Amino acid sequence: MLNRTNLDKNGHALDSLRNELDKLQERELAFVMARSKSLTDKSAYTECGISRSSFYEWSEDRRQHLNELAQRIKREASFRALMVLQDNAEKAADTIGKLMDSRNENIKLRASQDTLDRTVGKAPQPVEVSGKDGGKIIINLTWDDDEEPE
Repeated sequence: MLNRTNLDKNGHALDSLRNELDKLQERELAFVMARSKSLTDKSAYTECGISRSSFYEWSEDRRQHLNELAQRIKREASFRALMVLQDNAEKAADTIGKLMDSRNENIKLRASQDTLDRTVGKAPQPVEVSGKDGGKIIINLTWDDDEEPE
């Protein structure tokens, strides 16, 4: 797991990932970058213009390695974003606190509501559910116990 000691002064992961990425061929790098932003191999190789057959010409070990690199990129980017948010959370809270002292009543109200919503929770909102034109809601349930599950 990454922590602050794994990061340089700019919040970047140590050079090991960059070194591994530098060793990739251009198409492999394109795949890794696309895969770090997609849910499937297919969407990634399609996005970077690699045919299905070319993708599967890479050995299974190679494909697994490229997927692992993509996951590292995704995790490290998420970690860096989280670190920025955590570093600024106190400043954001101070800003909202100062807004509660605003002369503008609307700003004061919104800052107060935001503070309460985040600390106490939002007030429950009643919801009325009815059928068409305010009528009853009809729910039909059917099942067949004799059928085998798929």
